[in-house]
Amino acid sequence: ELYNTCDLTHAPAESVDSRLRNFVLESRKQYKKFQKGKKSSLTAVRIAELRALGFDFCPLESGSSKENHHRRFQKKWDEQFLVLEAYKAEHGDCLVSCVNSVRNKLGNWVRGQRKLMNKVGREGFDPLRLAKLDEIGFDFDPVASGSYIVKKRANMFPRVNANWEKHYKNLNLYRKEHGNIIVGPNTVGWPGLYDWIHSNRKEYKKWQAGDAKAAIYDTWIAKLNEVAFDWAPMKGDGFSKMMLERQSSISMICGGLYDWIHSNRKEYKKWQAGDAKAAIYDTWIAKLNEVAFDWAPMKGDGFSKMMLERQSKHFNDLWHKHYGELETFKKKNGHCYVYRNRSDANQTLAGWIHHQRKYKRKHDQGKNTPLTDERIKLLTDIGLDWNPSLSGDMVNTTQADRVLSDDMDNTAQADRDKEWEALFEQLCTFKEKNGHANPEEAEPQLGSWACQMREFYSQNASGETTTLTDAKIAKLESVGFRFATGV
Repeated sequence: ELYNTCDLTHAPAESVDSRLRNFVLESRKQYKKFQKGKKSSLTAVRIAELRALGFDFCPLESGSSKENHHRRFQKKWDEQFLVLEAYKAEHGDCLVSCVNSVRNKLGNWVRGQRKLMNKVGREGFDPLRLAKLDEIGFDFDPVASGSYIVKKRANMFPRVNANWEKHYKNLNLYRKEHGNIIVGPNTVGWPGLYDWIHSNRKEYKKWQAGDAKAAIYDTWIAKLNEVAFDWAPMKGDGFSKMMLERQSSISMICGGLYDWIHSNRKEYKKWQAGDAKAAIYDTWIAKLNEVAFDWAPMKGDGFSKMMLERQSKHFNDLWHKHYGELETFKKKNGHCYVYRNRSDANQTLAGWIHHQRKYKRKHDQGKNTPLTDERIKLLTDIGLDWNPSLSGDMVNTTQADRVLSDDMDNTAQADRDKEWEALFEQLCTFKEKNGHANPEEAEPQLGSWACQMREFYSQNASGETTTLTDAKIAKLESVGFRFATGV
């Protein structure tokens, strides 16, 4: 009577008595039993009474269940649509976030409408619902249309604007102190200002190109324009002039003048070749031309002459330095025969003497060499032998050096024998402690020494010469040392 139907789905779920709901379910269950001839609480009279009320015993077969489902779904859709209308009235758009827990239900519903549109298109979408959504300006693809970005930027503005204003204040302070806003990456005392300026210029380029994702706002652009902010400083002559003066002063102070000059010449070559990326400007070129700057010094006679004089002075000083070392060597040894393999201290001097002899042979052939007549006279007067392989003095000196070398070898062998005896004493101690004279390879010091002795023994057996003499072999065998480990 209240809803003019026996279908409980027409009433709100919370208003339906659970006992009535159970009665409906049980009546349909008993009706199925009655039809099958089974025992049932329903009689023909009761069935007739329920049918008189319009009760549907088989809603699935009659199709009323499907209609009810559609009606219930449409009812929920209408409820969420009313919530969406209220949201738009409050916020001015239909861009509901799914993150907010309070509006999560509405956000999921909105996302469901967009997914359905993406799946079936406008032709497959319910025309009545589509008309309603279009009427309130519902955006089915806010990312493609840019409305999502616009709202996101608007929501972000209060947070990012506070940080932007902080740097903008520092920019004004820097401008007041220096008279410009040219900030370098290594500017001391202004942390973050260079990156902030660079970021604004980068985002401004995107904004000019119509990029909706450009992270810059109209209010920021207006504020920077008020202080004559240069959005493209590399294209301005004022910036170029100031940077030229600054680079010049920095080069003079920091000792980077050579690198600065070299860089200008390199970029000038690119500029001459028509390279648009050449990092040099007309104002710079004009200023350098005013001071007669040489753009290609290697092609000019003046530069070559200057470099030749500079190199000549350097090599002349170096020659006389080695000559002084040769004089010292002769006073100490009584001759000028310096050998490469005798002393590390004389390696350089021996190489220098070798080159002087080579230059002397070229000089005698009439070729140009750094060895002048004056230098030849100095070396001859000091007693330098120009051709030692044909001189008897070299043989005598070599024999004397050989005797000295033999003495040094004998001394070295004596030291090695002394070291061997010390290790042999350690082996005797090892035997007293362990009962044998064959230490394992892992034994510190003795293990590797024992392996070396066995290796020398094998080499002796093969006819090679080693430091393991017969006397040492006898001493090792006397304490039970085994040369063949497999025995």
